[in-house]
Amino acid sequence: MATKDPPGKRKHARVQLEATMNLVVFNAGLSMVLPGNELVKLRKARIVDISAAGLKVRTNDFSDIWAFYLVSGGINLAVKFALPDGCQVSATAKVAWLKDDYQDQRYKYTGGLEFLEISSETQDKITDFIVRKKLNPKE
Repeated sequence: MATKDPPGKRKHARVQLEATMNLVVFNAGLSMVLPGNELVKLRKARIVDISAAGLKVRTNDFSDIWAFYLVSGGINLAVKFALPDGCQVSATAKVAWLKDDYQDQRYKYTGGLEFLEISSETQDKITDFIVRKKLNPKE
């Protein structure tokens, strides 16, 4: 499976975020999810942290075969979740890395999702959330 970026190589600030996310798996050749184009219907994942460029998530919703295809790059995800301030986030993402999760027995996989299509307005709201969280971690 793919590996994480080495420490200190991140381009975007990242903060913890505890939230549930909905995702739909679809063919990467499509620019958006249309009814009938889904490869896997609605799934759930737990968001661990967030940056303006993507998310770290934990999930049980993929078999080992799906995990291989997700990392291979031929499959994208439509993701939907809310920031703590209520801002709704919708984006298209790809799986940047995925590994078996041995640290948290509740989840089979931990993975990194990279945003591919996200509005600049939504990205700005994510950045604002990160700045607020960095300035006031207890918020």
